[in-house]
Amino acid sequence: MTVSHQSSVWNKSLESIGFLSALLMVWPGLILFATGLILSLYQCLLWLRDGEWPVLKAEDLLSNFLTATNPLLLWLRNPEEWHQLHLLITDYSVSLILILIGVAVYILGFSIYKVTEIVWQLSNPHD
Repeated sequence: MTVSHQSSVWNKSLESIGFLSALLMVWPGLILFATGLILSLYQCLLWLRDGEWPVLKAEDLLSNFLTATNPLLLWLRNPEEWHQLHLLITDYSVSLILILIGVAVYILGFSIYKVTEIVWQLSNPHD
C-alpha cells in the first residue's frame, strides 16, 4: 500500500466519521431539542388556559407507550438503584430534560464533526 493510498483511505475514514457524527448525533440532538421546546410551548399554552403550570412527568408520558411490566417503567415507579438519577428525572420537567439532552448531544456531535474536519484539513494542506 503506497503512502498516497494510505492517505486516501485516512481521508475517506475522516469524512465518514464526520458524516456519521453529524447524522447520528447532530440531527437527533436537534430533534430532542425541538421536542423539548414543543413540549415547553404546550405547557405554556396549558398554563395560559388553566392558570397553573402543568408538570409533565416521565412516568406519565412513558406509561402511554410502554407496558406495565417494562423494566424502565417499573424503575420509574419504584427505583431500587440509581436513586439520584431517578430524582433528577422525576424532579424536573420532561421538556427541560429533553432540551438539555438535545443540546448536549448536538454539541458533542458537532464537536466530533469539527474535529474530524480540522484533522482532515491539517492532513491535506493543499486541498
